[in-house]
Amino acid sequence: MAAEPPLVAESAKIRIAVEGCGHGTLNEIYSSLEERSRARGWENVDLLIICGDFQACRNQHDLNVTAMPAKYRRMADFHEYYSGIRKAPCLTVFVGGNHEASNYLFELYYGGWVAPNIYYLGTANVIRFGPLRIAGLSGIYKRYDYYKPHFERLPYNESDYYGIYHVRELDVRKMLNIRTQVDIGISHDWPQGVEWSGNHTKLFNRKAHLRSDAEAGRLGSPAAKYCLDRLRPTQWFSAHLHIKYEASIRHGEHSSGRGEGEHRSGPFPSLSNIAHRPGTSPRVLPDTSSAYTQALSAWNAFPAVAFRVEADETKRIRKEQQEEREGEGSNATKNPPSYTFNETWKQVHTNDDLRRELNSVQRTEVRSDEIKIIPQVDGAVLSAITPFKRKQSPVSQANSQDPASKLPKTTSTESNDFGDATPHKSGDADFRNDVEDHKNKDEIAIDLDDTDDGPLSPKPSEAANAADYESDKKQMTRSAAVNDSRSIENRNHQPLPSLIDTDSTQEGMDRNGEHRSSVSADLRSQLASISGSFAPTKSSERSAALRPPKDITNTVTSFLALDKCESHRQFLELDEISPISEHDGHVARPYQLAYDKEWLAITRAFSSELELGGSPGDRCPPNLGEPVYSKRVEEEEKWVEENLVRKGLMKVPADFAIIAPIYDPQGNSSQSMPREYPNPQTDTFCKLVGIENKFDISDADIDQRIAQGPRPENTERHHNKAGGRGQNNRAGRGGFRGGGYRGGRGGRGWRQGGRGR
Repeated sequence: MAAEPPLVAESAKIRIAVEGCGHGTLNEIYSSLEERSRARGWENVDLLIICGDFQACRNQHDLNVTAMPAKYRRMADFHEYYSGIRKAPCLTVFVGGNHEASNYLFELYYGGWVAPNIYYLGTANVIRFGPLRIAGLSGIYKRYDYYKPHFERLPYNESDYYGIYHVRELDVRKMLNIRTQVDIGISHDWPQGVEWSGNHTKLFNRKAHLRSDAEAGRLGSPAAKYCLDRLRPTQWFSAHLHIKYEASIRHGEHSSGRGEGEHRSGPFPSLSNIAHRPGTSPRVLPDTSSAYTQALSAWNAFPAVAFRVEADETKRIRKEQQEEREGEGSNATKNPPSYTFNETWKQVHTNDDLRRELNSVQRTEVRSDEIKIIPQVDGAVLSAITPFKRKQSPVSQANSQDPASKLPKTTSTESNDFGDATPHKSGDADFRNDVEDHKNKDEIAIDLDDTDDGPLSPKPSEAANAADYESDKKQMTRSAAVNDSRSIENRNHQPLPSLIDTDSTQEGMDRNGEHRSSVSADLRSQLASISGSFAPTKSSERSAALRPPKDITNTVTSFLALDKCESHRQFLELDEISPISEHDGHVARPYQLAYDKEWLAITRAFSSELELGGSPGDRCPPNLGEPVYSKRVEEEEKWVEENLVRKGLMKVPADFAIIAPIYDPQGNSSQSMPREYPNPQTDTFCKLVGIENKFDISDADIDQRIAQGPRPENTERHHNKAGGRGQNNRAGRGGFRGGGYRGGRGGRGWRQGGRGR
């Protein structure tokens, strides 16, 4: 059992406020917060959490690449806090959403101050606020971008600034390697399936369009669900759907699985979780019971279990048949009658005048004591001739050189369940009388019952091509695995996790859930030169996930989603939180942000896998599995303890700096894109934790990228088009004229009379 964390006194409860979608309306949010705090008798709150769509637009250039239709773009309030005209009255933290100035947030991938007293949690992060441990995941989930690296970089084309905020598997992979308890989880999008743990009837009455997506399993983010199921915080806050909604998620018993990884992680509900009412579509009920986690574990262990059950069933059938035969034998006559089959074969030859002449005669004699009974799996029996015991006595052979005379010319009888005899034709592979003479001398026989007759040597010409066979085998295996996982993803609308019970020791399975080979290692190495199918399995770091960490013990998560900041909407909630995560017990007000030891270790462990730039067709590095990463993280934690914790370097420095031009309301309304600014906060953080700053870029490289212009769109929507057509009642998106930075007008949707699709 994990040690109980130090208790926080009632007076030490942390006062927090949670706001839904920000949409840049900071003045209204802080004003409402002050009013609500006064109503509760609070002087202020300790922490304000904003759940995305923050819109940190520093100037007009940032606004130009904010992901929203041009007619909705306005500067709002944030630029006043960035320039220093205003200052946030309380510490504010936020995650990114799908309507952001993503170019600014990109500069702070690991997290950082966007303005004094306003902290962006980064793409994925775990951070401490006093005794409180907070996990945040930015963006929304789109399956087609999930396994891609962060390839978007200024200057953006249209697809880039509408895709840069999509959640990536690598960031979720890092989150799923957390092994200790957190208190609060934050995501912009709802975790998938959370709607079924609350009053979904009321939800669908207010937002009827959500019902079909919910019943089809398309509502919410699978990535956020993986994090929720793994981290199991006491509170989870979201926004995005512009409605207040509460739910209570009860986590089941610990079950085998990762979360994500293979960030493959997709839950498969059991049949008991499928509800169906007459006249309605089946829907998935909340997956929060222990039965669900057991069903999930059973699904992942299915190959091993099926292999064992099939083997046991085969043994049982064979045992029953053997007992039946023994019983029949004990009741049979002691000396059964003997009999002999005499078979005569005549070979006929047609001469030149079309008359048939007898070429040869062959007689075969089979005695009853040479017939054995072959049991069949379905319970039937098959009478067969004992191999190579026929006595052949050719009478004559008129033409011994005739090739036809060398063909097998025997027949036998097969007894079916009704005692009938069925003749086999001459030449049947199972009953030919001279199999030995016609057998391929170079054929390598493999005994399926794990018996080896001795070492075999491959032919030199085949051994020379062994490497090519092995290479082709690996490529085909990878392609098959990707195609199979994609087909399942398409059916379930979510990626699949790498959830395998590594404790499986069933017959025919190894501890990683793989089938154990029935062919010896020596024989397999020789067969590899003939076929890549027998190539020896190479050891690698990749391994399956372990069971959920024992130090994550919370069983109930309270979910709260809030609306956007507008009048008559429920966008703000105040509460007091008692942490359950471990802390040193010496924190005191005023609380400050501090780095999390475990997360810094994870950041170091995964730093080499972060890839920036590239193309949309690239894929993020493969998931090596939790056992591999856990070892890396344990080693990195030692480094963090020695180099940061003991030296007192865990506090987040207040090192905000203005690096981009301040908004000038009197200036020209330029439509150009922003310039990329390497943020000194990111550089300071990378030096602190001892990793490469992959976001650093020189002025010369920035100028070169600007001169090259945005990456071309596909052939159907090139960046030099004036604007897109409206789709589904929405205005079209602006294009880029001539490959430069100026954006054209978007096309009009069909309701406005334009051309729609």
